[in-house]
Amino acid sequence: MLSQSTQRTLTAGGDVGSLGVAMQACLCHRFVLVLVGSAVLTACADPVREGTFPVAAVDHGLATVGQPHLLPDDLPRGRKTLRYGVTPYLGVEATRKAYTPIAAWISDRLGVPVRFVLTDSYDALVELLKRGEVDIVQLSPLSYIMAGAEVKGLRLIASSLSFGSASYSSLLVVRSGSALRRLGDVIPPEVRLERKTRRDRGDNRPVGVPEKAKVRFAYVHQSSASGFLLPYQALLGHGVDPRQDMVMVRMGSHEAAIKGLLNGDVDIAAVSSGTLNNVRRGVIIGEGNLRILHKAGRVPYDALCTSPQVPESGARKIAAAFGALSTRTDAGRRVLAQARGVTGWAGTRDERYDFMRKILPRVRAEELRDLGRRRGVVPPPKPVTAAQDD
Repeated sequence: MLSQSTQRTLTAGGDVGSLGVAMQACLCHRFVLVLVGSAVLTACADPVREGTFPVAAVDHGLATVGQPHLLPDDLPRGRKTLRYGVTPYLGVEATRKAYTPIAAWISDRLGVPVRFVLTDSYDALVELLKRGEVDIVQLSPLSYIMAGAEVKGLRLIASSLSFGSASYSSLLVVRSGSALRRLGDVIPPEVRLERKTRRDRGDNRPVGVPEKAKVRFAYVHQSSASGFLLPYQALLGHGVDPRQDMVMVRMGSHEAAIKGLLNGDVDIAAVSSGTLNNVRRGVIIGEGNLRILHKAGRVPYDALCTSPQVPESGARKIAAAFGALSTRTDAGRRVLAQARGVTGWAGTRDERYDFMRKILPRVRAEELRDLGRRRGVVPPPKPVTAAQDD
């Protein structure tokens, strides 16, 4: 039998990596038998790094208000309804199915019609926000950073919770039978050796990976933190230039990336740990055999924001309405039944997203450098300092 604390770790579902933590805890208590029936994920032969980007804890709960119904002064000027947009991280139709009941529940709570607005991409949702065409918006962490830089007055009111956790892992996963055992294996040994030999000689000429040897890399979208930004940063840190050394395949959603991997269309996929939880629970495909190759770091869940057009008094009531919706109640469980692991919302702070602001410039610089290579643009030479006359 497992200890009660270990059983809670195994069943919490906050992170796919929690299985390994539970096993370690079990050994510490001198238990030697761990049963894992029909496991979807198989253990990686090498230790998997957790990632180096800490995420602060969310604030506890959201403030309640005496009167949750919105008054005319709580609404954008001249408006009687609200529009609620969500990043289509599940794919368009799955996101619609998951969030339409949420919009209806929030509408009833606020006493005004709340219309769910669905876009087909991360960027399209940010564009709607910039044009003032959505009032409540749930943005991916990276989309929130980008939108905040362009939309003055964007107000962060909450962060979503999923599988009982306030943050999740960005993962690079492969099929269990993959020959890739660590991230550096993306570069063939002979190419890595030739690169080292040239560096040792002071030869800066590039050594490319032959097209037939390139690993096919499924990423979600350039505006996805767990499905692009952190995995890209991890690859760069292991000497892999994704745009030069791999075949990059944009999938559009985490679920599409997983399906592409399981179908053999790609060799490695960047996804969230919540997506793997849904694979394990049979929500996405029913059965799969995947292995975590690398943990790129932890990410706070989506940022719930109000647009600049929503008065502060209205934003407080909207935050309270979302704070009252969770899987701790029967009604909440019914509303969130299709939300693929979403368990509620909690108060948060902008500082939780700061580490991504530091990563983004490096990744963007690499993308711009690659764009220049493909266009045949040669970077200007470094300036030479003239010798001083004696």
